[in-house]
Amino acid sequence: MDKAKNLALIISLIIYLLSGGFVYAQSKIPKDKYSRKNPVEVTNKIKKLNSSDPKERALAAYELGEMGKKAAPAIPFLLELVKDTSPLAWNLTTGAFLERTSPAEEAIVAVAKISYPEIEPVVEVFNLAEKEAAKRVINGLGRKDWATNVLLATLKNKDPQLRLAAIHNLGGTPDIKKNVVEILISALRDPYPEVREAAAGSFNKFSDKRSVKPLIAALRDKNAKVKERAAYALGEIRDKEATLGLVELMKDQEYGVRTEANTALVKLNDTRAIEPIIALLNNPDEDIRSNAIDFLMNFKELRVEKAFITALKDDSPRIRERAANCLSRSKSIEAVSALIDLLDDKEVHVKGTARYHLREISGQDFGLNKNEWQQWWNQKKKTTE
Repeated sequence: MDKAKNLALIISLIIYLLSGGFVYAQSKIPKDKYSRKNPVEVTNKIKKLNSSDPKERALAAYELGEMGKKAAPAIPFLLELVKDTSPLAWNLTTGAFLERTSPAEEAIVAVAKISYPEIEPVVEVFNLAEKEAAKRVINGLGRKDWATNVLLATLKNKDPQLRLAAIHNLGGTPDIKKNVVEILISALRDPYPEVREAAAGSFNKFSDKRSVKPLIAALRDKNAKVKERAAYALGEIRDKEATLGLVELMKDQEYGVRTEANTALVKLNDTRAIEPIIALLNNPDEDIRSNAIDFLMNFKELRVEKAFITALKDDSPRIRERAANCLSRSKSIEAVSALIDLLDDKEVHVKGTARYHLREISGQDFGLNKNEWQQWWNQKKKTTE
């Protein structure tokens, strides 16, 4: 008897699941709200939003969306459907079991299609929608005209994860580039750091001079990742207005931030940055001094060479060695003389670096014997005078 009851219970459960699964929120639209002024085909589809079959509800929402502005009277009814997340593995276009959808997702898309290019109804539908359903709509937009409205509306949503999803999907829609800069500039002020980071990291896809000032402001963001992305974007845009802001970023305590600032400054190739970065060779932070060398090594100027010669007296063996490596590219009297003097360094590996570069410059090898190197150099200078 117990086995029979259990079997009956299992069969009932299977039938229950096949018929629509768990109970999900379903549209409860009073029939007296149906207006006789609406086109008949619109009213018929609105009625089907109340169907007990989730597939029929989803299909009705889909078909209303395909009608476009003619289906505007259906928007209030579609808003009633946005919490109906009954899962369907169904392609409503072909009728095949292919794609994950739900009545809620089809209602969201329908509102976007019907209201395009207006945005307020889309803002409302996303405020009402379940988060996961909304996310699936955003991530599956593709290149559709009405998709722009979805992204713009989502950026006004209170959920940071939805705003973040919208940022990640910018650029995939045909007309989004018309106002993408304004969108990203607005997103740079978002209270959620991951949204600001994603926005800053998206500017390089849309090279636009309007983004320069907001990105310079983003260099002062409290979040290191936001500063990194802003620096990278400014390097891609290559507007020299960003030079001084990037120079200031070379003092940042985060290595990744300084590295991105350095890379951007090299791309800008603005000689105005040289003097303030030479000054950073006196910064008490060894890592900052090292990053300053990373930048200065890209310039073959006398003032830079003199800065490297001065850096050979730095307290840090790492800085002295890096300065020696940079000086090796110069064959000036001052540079070679400075490398010979470095053979007196107290650190063996620093002396070894000086010897290596002297050997590369001269084709001679006197080991670590400073006197012999000095004699060779004195003779060399006489023959070149």
